[in-house]
Amino acid sequence: MSRHGKSGFTVIETMIFLVVSAGVFAGGVAAYGDRQREVAFTQGVREFQSQLETVISDVSSGNYVPSPRTCKTPSASSDPIFPAISVIGNGECIYLGKALAVADGTGCAATAAGKENCTNFSIIPIVGRRLVGNNATDPNVSTFAEAKTLAVDGSGSAPDLKVKLGLTNGLSIYRVFERDASGNINGLVMTAFTSSLSNSSNFDTLNGSNAVDLVVMPISSPLTDAVARQAIKDLRTAPATAINPPHGVAYCIIGGNNQRAVITVGAGQRNTDVVVQATDALDPGCTI
Repeated sequence: MSRHGKSGFTVIETMIFLVVSAGVFAGGVAAYGDRQREVAFTQGVREFQSQLETVISDVSSGNYVPSPRTCKTPSASSDPIFPAISVIGNGECIYLGKALAVADGTGCAATAAGKENCTNFSIIPIVGRRLVGNNATDPNVSTFAEAKTLAVDGSGSAPDLKVKLGLTNGLSIYRVFERDASGNINGLVMTAFTSSLSNSSNFDTLNGSNAVDLVVMPISSPLTDAVARQAIKDLRTAPATAINPPHGVAYCIIGGNNQRAVITVGAGQRNTDVVVQATDALDPGCTI
């Protein structure tokens, strides 16, 4: 029997069409959402990478926030101090570099065991003595011990030049580590980028400016401002192996939807190369 009259869709055909359309729409929305999260994650990773590169560039070029008080060394063996009354001249101290502390006592209980899951980090300027003694004819310092490293973080007489930053787009750092010459993975939550004080050939020159060393700073207790301050002071006794580790330092990053990446500093041909690896190439040290 043939059908007469106007052709059209049956109720069942219409329902099938609507179900299929809803499925396609839902799939498109999900794919769009995944793409948005992927873009946000990539942007957040690149922003942290840029912040690391800025710190390295600042140390290389000698770019620091001016101190409101002059740094002085009252005696031949004293630590640097910042008198409350401004004095003329700033030739007694030098800026040595900047430390990067993942977490800063604001709610992130970071430990050397890793798994920090931190969204905050601090950049802390480091100063030291310019001369071994107090006479103009005394030699320049050549080690952290001679420089008597000091954090410019508001403690003691020092002004607070610390900068507190945070990762964006829901990202966090869940582990920071370095792999030593034997391949062992050592957890840590602080690194420093410093001007090279020695004449060693194992340092990097960035863009033809000052040489920059990467220094690892192991932490044995949850990271607070006081612990970070002590870690900078402990640079005075840092072993030679802490400077420019052969495999660099890795920052393991996690974002929404369990997206992961690792930023490695110093693992390239220069001690201050910053390299981003995709999720399918994560360093085993970033395994949760």
